[in-house]
Amino acid sequence: MSQLELLRSCVSEDKHSEVESLFSDKGLVETVCHLWENIWTEEEKLQAENDTKNRNEESKYYKLLFIEFNIKGHYDQVDSHRNFVQKAYNRLKDFVPNMLEDDAEKHDLSKYDFSQAIGYTVRWVHMIDNDAWKKSLDDHYKREHHHPQNFGQERMSQRFLEERPFTVFGPTDDAFAKLPPKVVKMLKEDKKLLADVLKFHVLSGKVYSSQLSNELTAPSLNPLAKVRINIYQGGKVITATGSPVVLPDQNATNGVIHVIDRVMFPLPLMPVTGLVGMDPKLSTLLTAVKAADLVQTLSGDGPFTFFAPTNDAFSKLPAGVLANLLKNKTALADVLTYHVVSGTFYSAGLTNGMSATTVEGKPVTITISGETTEDNHNTILTSDLPGKLTLTQQKHQKIPSQQLTEKFPSQQLVEDPNLLYDNKGKVKRPYQVETEIYQP
Repeated sequence: MSQLELLRSCVSEDKHSEVESLFSDKGLVETVCHLWENIWTEEEKLQAENDTKNRNEESKYYKLLFIEFNIKGHYDQVDSHRNFVQKAYNRLKDFVPNMLEDDAEKHDLSKYDFSQAIGYTVRWVHMIDNDAWKKSLDDHYKREHHHPQNFGQERMSQRFLEERPFTVFGPTDDAFAKLPPKVVKMLKEDKKLLADVLKFHVLSGKVYSSQLSNELTAPSLNPLAKVRINIYQGGKVITATGSPVVLPDQNATNGVIHVIDRVMFPLPLMPVTGLVGMDPKLSTLLTAVKAADLVQTLSGDGPFTFFAPTNDAFSKLPAGVLANLLKNKTALADVLTYHVVSGTFYSAGLTNGMSATTVEGKPVTITISGETTEDNHNTILTSDLPGKLTLTQQKHQKIPSQQLTEKFPSQQLVEDPNLLYDNKGKVKRPYQVETEIYQP
């Protein structure tokens, strides 16, 4: 059922044209707010509230509000907020006179009435400042006496008025200019994605560069993604999810800014197997990973760096080698793990002549010549694809073992496209960017 059909099912027939017109002009969010404020009766509102809170999956109201309007997104934020209820009380009790411990419970947004759930979904899920949100905010201020809007200057201390400290990894203008036009267009059109990306650049609290450590993962204001810190060359190079810090420790009144020269995008939302699965240029590697039973390994604890051979790289193997590797799990695993290095090695941390030991046990040597980076003479084409626990780098030439050519006769390669594909045969993606996902 389409969103419009679902909206029509939730109102009487005489309201269909009104709903259709509003949906056409304003979209789903504004139309739902109009239903709540102007069309639904009190009885319908109560039914909608009960069906949504009770997760009645057969209800048209549940389908409209919980799924399409995405009050679920608001409730997910509420669950996260609950973890800070006691902390909020401990922070406020010392400098807000007469604040009771029960007041801390009023930070629990799940206890707000359903009208506020509508308004908060509009603002914090859909990032829209409309009348429903403003009304919810006004109702909250009136009811919750601990807000500064509701008591005089004599009841507030300076400490209460201070803003929460943040640590911002701030991209330069040049960093934003490096984004491909398609990514810029996507961020301009998708406010939710833009907000997610910007929040990923912010940590709660004030963290100076001296407090950072290699392989530190810090929760960002985006609950889905953590910022990975890496330190190279004895502290001379610091990266945040692969983006070099070019000017650290810039003090602000409410925190600190570390200037970076690349936007931290795309977000690290999946392990290395997900990154491999979403790139059609790595489809042969995907087949090999599955054939070697390395899916769980490469999806598990890290961190590690994967020098990922492209389809073109595999095509340069001598005739018959790949087909036979796919039949010999042990040999295939040895070859693939020779492309994996323990630890996170973003391109900014690579230096000419450095050596790293692979998971297979043999070393690889990094060569940097001009703008080209190689590992054991294999050119790295695309670098710094951030995964949750891994870093993937593409290269155009696989490192074959000549012994493998002699050991195995030629066989037919049969690809298995099931891994990380949906039931229609399409690669699953966190965001729809076709195949041209931004790489710095």
